[in-house]
Amino acid sequence: MSLLCVAPAHAEDEEQTPAVPAGNDLYIGFGQFSDMLNVNVESVTRWGNFMGRAGWFRDVEGLAVNLSWRKPLEGEDGNVTGFYLGVFGGHIVGENINDQSFQRLGAGAEMGYHWVKEYTRAELTVGLGAAEPLDEAGVEYDTEPTLLVSFSMALGY
Repeated sequence: MSLLCVAPAHAEDEEQTPAVPAGNDLYIGFGQFSDMLNVNVESVTRWGNFMGRAGWFRDVEGLAVNLSWRKPLEGEDGNVTGFYLGVFGGHIVGENINDQSFQRLGAGAEMGYHWVKEYTRAELTVGLGAAEPLDEAGVEYDTEPTLLVSFSMALGY
């Protein structure tokens, strides 16, 4: 006859501390927001993650800029892998009309997934936004919902 004895592990002697992620407070990278190729800076704060993008829309002249704010869906730490929900605003659409370039301002909401490693951050987001109306040279663009996809790779500092 054999006797199997299982003793529960006691962790009372060990100090219980929450795991601290090896994340960074600042990320600098590159990405694509809709058809805007950009460089971006993301700051991780206790109020959420703030990202600024500056770049150019394909085939549209001029510098475009937009901002976003995101918050993780689970927990408060903005330096973890997971789903994030946020908002964005600024130049979101570029148009060429009669050899003239136009960048339309707009805003919207986005949801995405962030892959956070010790020194890198990759993000894929999908958003729904609306750009300001534009009437130029007989061509009229109304405000209508626009699907925007964004991807970004960044290094942490």
